[in-house]
Amino acid sequence: MAAGIIEHVGEFNGMSDDWVVYSERLEQYFFANKIEEAKVKVATLISLIGDPTYKLLRDLCHPSLPKDKNYEELSDLLKKQFSPQVSKWRERIKFYEAKQKLSETISEWYARIKNLAVNCEFGTSLETILKDRLVSGLQKGRVLDRLCEEDTEKTLKQMVELAMKKESGFKEEEVNHISKIPAQHQRVWQQGRRSAWQRRTNQRPPRQMQITHRRTVTQSQHRNQQRSEKENDSRGYVSQNNGKNCVHCANKHPGLCKYENFVCNKCKKKGHLARACRNSGQFTNFF
Repeated sequence: MAAGIIEHVGEFNGMSDDWVVYSERLEQYFFANKIEEAKVKVATLISLIGDPTYKLLRDLCHPSLPKDKNYEELSDLLKKQFSPQVSKWRERIKFYEAKQKLSETISEWYARIKNLAVNCEFGTSLETILKDRLVSGLQKGRVLDRLCEEDTEKTLKQMVELAMKKESGFKEEEVNHISKIPAQHQRVWQQGRRSAWQRRTNQRPPRQMQITHRRTVTQSQHRNQQRSEKENDSRGYVSQNNGKNCVHCANKHPGLCKYENFVCNKCKKKGHLARACRNSGQFTNFF
């Protein structure tokens, strides 16, 4: 091949390659190598598509041969064969239904919606629609709250940069906060948070949810314990080791008291024996 020729276009594979994408690279190959003559473009295309694809192209051109067609005609035939038409409505449905994944960063989320928009043909409205999806598809949290404070006239670039900046700042805050927690507390908190998260999603929990979860679990357990103790005291339940006298019979015993429905001989009220009566101003402990 002559000096100066750039050789960076691989052979087209009809089983895995998209002709639209390949033809874009081929056009740049022509430009880089200053290939302008129509016959040279046809010859180059035929040389690069490989034997299986050429045989198919030959059948599509019958009764003519591929070399007798111009480049645009050959490219259109290959496009119809290897780039099937997609439903724009279905592509748009997938685009509008997209949501940021829990483990997805802002940059990854932005790249994904741009990819989903490729076949939607939004035209001149693309930037505005991407901006709307960028914000409305975000996971609920501090980044979304911050973006919602911005004016809708902000550009897509400005919103992406702001989202990435806030994501980075919030993550740094969380790391600094976690570093101040004693090591033994961090282990307990992380293990409990991870277990709860994995039961629901089979994914590793994001850091931003861990501290809140640990605090909530501890407070809930404390409230449940207090509620249980109050209910037990009101029913006369006495633990085996707490050293308290039963309010129904004045003895010490585990479990519920069999005298809780007895009528007192002193005050005539239901719920305790005379020796446990508090209405007389005295409480007798026989043990």
